[in-house]
Amino acid sequence: MLFLNPRLLIAVAILSSAVTPAFGQEKDFYGSIDPKARKILIAQSKTQKVLKAEVKEEDDKSNLADKIDYVKFLSEKCGFEYTRDANGLPVRPQVSCVYKAREKGDEFNGMSAKFDCTFSFQNKDGQVSEKTLKVKYEPKKLEGGGYKEVPQAVLGTGIARLLGFYTSTYCPVDLTCKDCPSDHPWANAKSTAPGLKGNVVEFKNVVVAAKQKGFNIVDRNHKNDEKPQGFTFTELTQTYIAKLDKNVMAAQQVERDALTLWMNFVVSGDADHHNNKLLCIKSIKPATPQQLPACELSAAMINDYGNSFGYSDANTKLKLKKFAVDALRSSSGGAETTGASGNAGASGHSMSKLGRDLFVRYAEAITDQQLSDILNLAQIEKTSDSNVQSWMAAIRKKVQRIKSIKMD
Repeated sequence: MLFLNPRLLIAVAILSSAVTPAFGQEKDFYGSIDPKARKILIAQSKTQKVLKAEVKEEDDKSNLADKIDYVKFLSEKCGFEYTRDANGLPVRPQVSCVYKAREKGDEFNGMSAKFDCTFSFQNKDGQVSEKTLKVKYEPKKLEGGGYKEVPQAVLGTGIARLLGFYTSTYCPVDLTCKDCPSDHPWANAKSTAPGLKGNVVEFKNVVVAAKQKGFNIVDRNHKNDEKPQGFTFTELTQTYIAKLDKNVMAAQQVERDALTLWMNFVVSGDADHHNNKLLCIKSIKPATPQQLPACELSAAMINDYGNSFGYSDANTKLKLKKFAVDALRSSSGGAETTGASGNAGASGHSMSKLGRDLFVRYAEAITDQQLSDILNLAQIEKTSDSNVQSWMAAIRKKVQRIKSIKMD
């Protein structure tokens, strides 16, 4: 971080370069953790990391966003070949996979349409490996693939990454699904129905979720299995549980303020705890097989952007005017967030000047080329009521309005 002390930066770099050991227990353990332990992990979690110039080393901490070619980044991160056309615009790759039914009892969470599909990847040495990845799609045949989930996933995760936040990666592609039971697998018992051998279905403009580091941390006492709790922004800003030195706690608070501002910036209409994710990025191997792993580095991130960026309903294109509202407003000599709604407490948050300034610094570092790439990959001219240039101008103007608010 630009605001962290050098000793902490060295420690974080060493930490992030280590490979997470496979102990065999982490998934089940972090998937149902003691509520008190979970609160401590929330209090200690990171929300932001500095991006690295070398795209394939993006998870390390070094550099600013302006050195990342986003098309090259997607090629490295997703494993699909992203190219540019004669005008320099990014082109979504055509990829293929084999449908894989979800096991009964292991259905997907949430309500958006999705299914598992197995992809084959070849490395530079010619070795082939397979990965089963989640595909999100819009079942309605609308321009650009649909107005819910798909464009928002591309916009939200793409811009969040350039702002330095921990985030998932959604890879926009056109997809050939082999053995798909239908053109709407989600309707077949939430994608648990068996595949139809030899059947081929073409999907336009879907997103594939890249594999992600870490283990999902869930409170074992959560009551709603369909939507397990991640974190609220109220929890995220209660850093008193973390027994860290004051400088580290202050830096964490600045990051968390910036993340809270981001949720209001995208005008999230569903800023709920179940749309946020808490991950253990690095576990510590227990001394004996009887002991459980411990989490050395936890991260908080936004997991769902479905109801944001001017979304109103599944049949209506994203509205730029709805997105272009203020994300921060003056309040008693300071400022508070505005724009988001939901049960996670993102709106009405008292914003620190350092948090505001951090957000603005990273937002201003994003280049026009990067914004243009992300907006074009989201098919914004088909999925919204405005063009790329209008969206870029609205994003820039919104950042400047945030910057202009006078804060003590």
